[in-house]
Amino acid sequence: YAAQLQERERSLLQAQVLAREAELKMLRYQINPHFLFNTLNAVSALIVTGQAQAADAMINKLARFFRNALSRESTTKVTLAEELRVQLEYLNIELTRFPDRLSWSTQLAPGLDKALVPHLILQPLFENAIKHGVARHASPVEIGLSAQRKDGQLILRLRNEAKRVGL
Repeated sequence: YAAQLQERERSLLQAQVLAREAELKMLRYQINPHFLFNTLNAVSALIVTGQAQAADAMINKLARFFRNALSRESTTKVTLAEELRVQLEYLNIELTRFPDRLSWSTQLAPGLDKALVPHLILQPLFENAIKHGVARHASPVEIGLSAQRKDGQLILRLRNEAKRVGL
């Protein structure tokens, strides 16, 4: 009986280790590698054009973003305010890449800044809004996040709209 119990405990620990490794892999895959490559290319372009201070600032923003993004377990829930803070760091990096074409806004119903959401739940949405909105349009694009409560559920909407210019 003791040997069986030890074997079950060993199996359980091994399963927990594998689950933790899978969580970390999922978190790493959540952050689109293209974002990192695009950011590093933008840093390189800043260096080549003699904008060392801007390159340094962008590297610091990137480091701060990854520090915050990877500091929590992927199963951790955070307040919507905290999740937005991490995403605003991401948007500030993208603003360096698209200074004349990117803007954003948020509209949260009162009290929803304290709603609990999975950590990095918004990251793929913001990345897609940049990739399919800002990066593909020559005109300015506004990304807007809204949060409301409906029937006891948190409803998050992210939109990316090209602004009409010169009409």
